[in-house]
Amino acid sequence: MKRNLLILTAIVVLAVMLAGCEYLPWNFGKIKVTYEYDKEIFRTVSNPAWAKKGDLVVTAFPLQEKHVGKYGPLDFTIEVKDINKTDVPASVGDVMNGDVFTGFQIEVPDVGQKGITISITLNKG
Repeated sequence: MKRNLLILTAIVVLAVMLAGCEYLPWNFGKIKVTYEYDKEIFRTVSNPAWAKKGDLVVTAFPLQEKHVGKYGPLDFTIEVKDINKTDVPASVGDVMNGDVFTGFQIEVPDVGQKGITISITLNKG
């Protein structure tokens, strides 16, 4: 009886792992997405912290209200790199409200197989 219960438990755990349950403490098949940006300039939004390997990731970085109109898209440097500091292809879109720059939308079409970091820095000068 104990052996049957143990086998049943193992089968259930295996099924949950293969289903990709997001509430488990481990993340098989997913990679970590981290963000580096100035929270004084950009509003905090809920960008994805994990992505499935090879998936599309879409992120938004809206400016704080007090900085709308103060900065333009050319005032920032945007980098998307993996854990080996290798560039990851991404497309950057400017979010505009009329003629006023209000933030960025960044799309990473294939996050690859390793964790990535999306960083936005204000250019000096």
